[in-house]
Amino acid sequence: MRDACADPERRRAWLQLALAPGLSPRTAARALLEAGGLEAALARPLGWWRALGRAGRELALEVHPALTEVEPVLRRTAELGARALTPEDADWPHAAFQGLHQPPCALFVRGTWPEAGRVAVALVGTRAATPYGLRVARELGEGLARRGVVIVSGLALGIDAAAHAGALASGAEAPRTLAVLGCGLAVAYPPENATLREEVVGAGALVSEHAPDVPPERWHFPRRNRIVAALARAVVVVEAPLRSGALITAGFAVEQGREVLAVPGPIGRFTHEGGHRLLKEQSASLCRGVDDVLLALGLAAAGETPRAVIAPAPGPQLALWRLLSEDEARDADGLCRASALPASEVAAALASLELDGRVVRVPGVGYLRK
Repeated sequence: MRDACADPERRRAWLQLALAPGLSPRTAARALLEAGGLEAALARPLGWWRALGRAGRELALEVHPALTEVEPVLRRTAELGARALTPEDADWPHAAFQGLHQPPCALFVRGTWPEAGRVAVALVGTRAATPYGLRVARELGEGLARRGVVIVSGLALGIDAAAHAGALASGAEAPRTLAVLGCGLAVAYPPENATLREEVVGAGALVSEHAPDVPPERWHFPRRNRIVAALARAVVVVEAPLRSGALITAGFAVEQGREVLAVPGPIGRFTHEGGHRLLKEQSASLCRGVDDVLLALGLAAAGETPRAVIAPAPGPQLALWRLLSEDEARDADGLCRASALPASEVAAALASLELDGRVVRVPGVGYLRK
């Protein structure tokens, strides 16, 4: 990423606004509008800011934004090998945030930020995903990334993790995935995805509007979802119940004029009721695969020739391959017990099967036959 900005002082002012205690993006946007601009807002007295916060039903500000210390946060950001991005930087995504009513005042980014013009698609869904949903999320992430699409998601367990893993498995040129966090860049949340988050950094970027050491809070995640929707040209709901963050993301996408698609699932399965409602209400288009997403975006759907499924040669790989299915993931321990093979042989065989494209690994869940 380029580290260039038009005006360093204005860049610092944006960071002060982003880091001011008790100041949400909603109140920041209102302050900029009512004061008539960035400099005018920061020149207002503390009482004006406190009244503005109370009017927005938020915490009163403890510190005036203009007095907020940004240097310690910038030093911590640099320690992580990350950077702070503001509207004064050359690569700030102005087009993405143009329709967002509560845009962030700054983003903290660790990894490679996509260049302007890259198409991005958000794949979202429940943490309590079924093997079917995990497989679809992974296949969509991998197939879209192979066509040059950047995969955006939230690094949560379930659908998010499978979508990121699919993008990583595509072998496409970086950056191929963005993970938008509900905590700071220094916080490994969820801990189960610690390895995945480092892989994302190597093939894309971690993104947060929070200072590096801010822990996750329940109210951070709906805020995060608006950024997920804004950074993508389309949002695909892979698997989600009626009350879910994925539907919140879809709502933000509709508000911002983005395409929304939903993957159908088994009738009566509660984790698909959210997507089915979007389809029934015609709030989303049907997503049956990568080509449907590309068509919704107005892109050419080149497609790939399906590869014939060929069983491995006799040996440990074949034994494990026969124990796997496309619908139900199995972990390595279960495969050791079922095959009576040593753990070292199982690990080596699974690695070979994954490299050959015969199985896919779903982080935190296990392996599926491809």
